[in-house]
Amino acid sequence: MKRRTGRKLVFLGPSLNLAEARGICPDAEFHPPIRFGDLYALSCDPPGQVLVIDGVFHHDTPVWQREILQAMQAGWQVLGAASMGALRALELEPYGMIGLGTVFEWYRTGRIEGDDEVALMHGTAEMDYRALSLPLVDVRHVLAGLEAEKALTLAQVSGILRAFKRMGHATRTSSALFALVRAQAADVAAVRARLSDPAHSLKAQDARLALQVLAGRSPRPAATARWPDPTPPPEQPEALTQRRMYPLTGPPIRVADVLDVLARRPETLAQPLRESRRRWFLSDWNRITAKGPDDAERRALAVRHATELAAAQGVSLPRWCAASAMRDEELPAWMAGLAVELWLAGQSARELGIAHPLHGKEPSLVPLALVDWMRHQGVEPPPEHRASTGQMAAWLVQAGPEFFGAPDYHPDIALIRTLAANGQLARWRHPPPARPASEAGS
Repeated sequence: MKRRTGRKLVFLGPSLNLAEARGICPDAEFHPPIRFGDLYALSCDPPGQVLVIDGVFHHDTPVWQREILQAMQAGWQVLGAASMGALRALELEPYGMIGLGTVFEWYRTGRIEGDDEVALMHGTAEMDYRALSLPLVDVRHVLAGLEAEKALTLAQVSGILRAFKRMGHATRTSSALFALVRAQAADVAAVRARLSDPAHSLKAQDARLALQVLAGRSPRPAATARWPDPTPPPEQPEALTQRRMYPLTGPPIRVADVLDVLARRPETLAQPLRESRRRWFLSDWNRITAKGPDDAERRALAVRHATELAAAQGVSLPRWCAASAMRDEELPAWMAGLAVELWLAGQSARELGIAHPLHGKEPSLVPLALVDWMRHQGVEPPPEHRASTGQMAAWLVQAGPEFFGAPDYHPDIALIRTLAANGQLARWRHPPPARPASEAGS
């Protein structure tokens, strides 16, 4: 497992007041409720610790389980408590995510089930995520305490909870709860007093506990992965596009935002798209024919190429990689096709056994390798594209790996890797801010 830097990230919303949370764990970085992409963005960052407390549920895409798994596989320790964190910890505890607090234990032991137990409506960040409805787990906790004190009977608590759970989480307000309490002829004043006391919020209690664990004030339970490690995930364009780049100038930016800018100028993507297809075919040719560079040669060629690009910009290789949204160890995989291209430049067609009568006097061996790939795969181009190896290779690249059902090719992933291998991501500059409408030209 990679060494952690000690960086601590907390995703917090309505479960606990931010000022109180900062007081418990002052060295943590606090972020809004977690959503899809937040952990993918950490892919190039040195691993540390993540505490998930709150997260989005219905109005936005929740954080994916696979996203958390990928973070843990990259060396991050992930803890969960109170709300979305408790839910994801329940699902991923077998793989090493650490669950903390009573809500997590209630889920784990089957006392509660369903994400509606912790869901609630809340305000925006500007409103300090003020709760606009009541989480069912807090109501359970309050009523259980009153029952233990004999302020409510078991029958009253059961009746209130059954009716309250039937309501949608958005309509579970305090006024709706008090109406149900009255319908059970129970003590409304006692419920109101207990509910209004922040000390009786179960989610807040669990959030405090988790922050104390993160701060090192409480013992941290060990991860108890009981199942085998998950199989390596298939490459996910979502994960890659949500990564952060660290440009040589300006603040970090998501790869997706760069692609959005480039997509408005399609001409800037035409050549990288062709290169991404061509390099996939070359890498696959290398694989199926055992011709071309071996693993060590591909790695050396990739590192040499990237080092030259970094030197041209006056930065170290790790800094160049960070600007390109990749980790150092990903260089060989990201540049495999390019490495084959570079390797072919120093070879001869006759020695490789890929000479072709229609190649003519073209100096590059790349078309020959592509035609050799077609020969091994039993692919025949249409008659109108058979005049030369150059034409046959151009047809193959235009058709693309998807046309031949390549399961490991994804155009977005291939495009991002090509932009990185070409140095275009590392050279990225934030576009200038748009001028106000009053200054815009006609």
